[in-house]
Amino acid sequence: MSSFDSEPYSIFIAFLETLKAKEPSGVKCARLAFLLSSLMYNILGFFNEVFVQSDNFSTEGVLISEPYYEMKIHWNLVLYGLSLINEQYLQSDKALADYIKNNIQFVIVNPEKYENAKIAIQNYLFYRYKDGWNTPFSPTLLPNYPETIKIDEIQDIAHFPNPKGFTLIEGQNVGGGSWKSVVEPFKIDPTIVQHFESMYQVLNFNAEIQQTFNKSLNLTTSEKVIAEFWEGTENHVAPPLFWVVFLTYLFKSSETSEYETQCRYYNYFCSGLFATSITVWTVKFDIMQARPIQTIRTIKGVPITYHNGKQTISDLWNSYVSTVPLGFPDYVSGHSTFSSYASFIFRELFGDEIFENEVLLDEQGMMLLTDMLEGTSAPYDLRTLTVPKGTVLSDGTVLQEPEPLNLLTWAHAANQCSLSRFYGGIHYLTSCKMGTTMGKYMYENTNLEMGFTLIKKGT
Repeated sequence: MSSFDSEPYSIFIAFLETLKAKEPSGVKCARLAFLLSSLMYNILGFFNEVFVQSDNFSTEGVLISEPYYEMKIHWNLVLYGLSLINEQYLQSDKALADYIKNNIQFVIVNPEKYENAKIAIQNYLFYRYKDGWNTPFSPTLLPNYPETIKIDEIQDIAHFPNPKGFTLIEGQNVGGGSWKSVVEPFKIDPTIVQHFESMYQVLNFNAEIQQTFNKSLNLTTSEKVIAEFWEGTENHVAPPLFWVVFLTYLFKSSETSEYETQCRYYNYFCSGLFATSITVWTVKFDIMQARPIQTIRTIKGVPITYHNGKQTISDLWNSYVSTVPLGFPDYVSGHSTFSSYASFIFRELFGDEIFENEVLLDEQGMMLLTDMLEGTSAPYDLRTLTVPKGTVLSDGTVLQEPEPLNLLTWAHAANQCSLSRFYGGIHYLTSCKMGTTMGKYMYENTNLEMGFTLIKKGT
């Protein structure tokens, strides 16, 4: 395509800012990132007949202008598709709408073919709207409905109809759909689902509960930092999008990432991320495992003294990072699965090591992830990322020394992200380990199916 001074990653930055503000669930974020990335990729087919098209995307309007304008028209059509996503899913976010309006490029086009391209985009998005996450899971189907977990109240959880079955915290809504219907090319792989559901049946659940409780009483400062960094809290992007941020700033930091390559890599990565979310949420809502916030409270009367001096008992135990936003079952860990899958893609495309200056985050990029480094100076090198001395953690711990995250490889980053949920009291350790294994399964199986979108005909 012709030369153009704007890059696909800049659209993703604006998109990520909107998702940070709107705070949709992680599974919805994975789906929305896929919608945008697949549009970026498939719209290339309007200009280049050699690109393999995917996902029921029509490209009857190929070669809609002279080559000089191709890249700008691609850009405008992506922004058009993003405007439709904004209207449908993001309540017509004003900041995103302004970004789209202010970044439209002047072009000369064949009007009829340009309109055909816009109609193809409309039809594609309408097709993808049929995915099952639009059908919410009814709370009446939960194992202990209408019981809820009351954070500040001692309850007789052992006498719930299913004490180890998932129960909402009071005020929570069910997060995510049941994923019983998805449209091609995505489908639920029953062999992967069955494998991980069978693995759940052999767990020693009582030992898992005790292990999680014991870890919560003996967290190191480094483990607290890791739990908070990877949390994906309010006013930051959801966990699957951490890796989209890394990919976006890897492109921004590189002087050699071509426009088409960015479109292809975004699609390759985000399509698998979406497929992974389908499998994770299918297993979660089939197994219905209770979270530690519920099961640890069945341990009766054990005194607890927190770092900040607060005292309580096990009947009122709470996780180190908040469980309140997480209205979906425990097994398997989404953090673990998404990060494991992502690390395999990053290793395939960029090698395992995270090199110095390879991923440089500015202040905007860092605030997409966390505010733990707020007040420090950008740029932030992912390889040497360090939480500064004097940072006050959520339990009142003050860092006496800088805490480096030591993100030297993508594999280590994924493992750290996975363990963060165990340290935070959000998941049992086996949920994290099985999530890591599932991410590898998804890469080796699902990604082989989706990988054709990275390849050109005749190569």
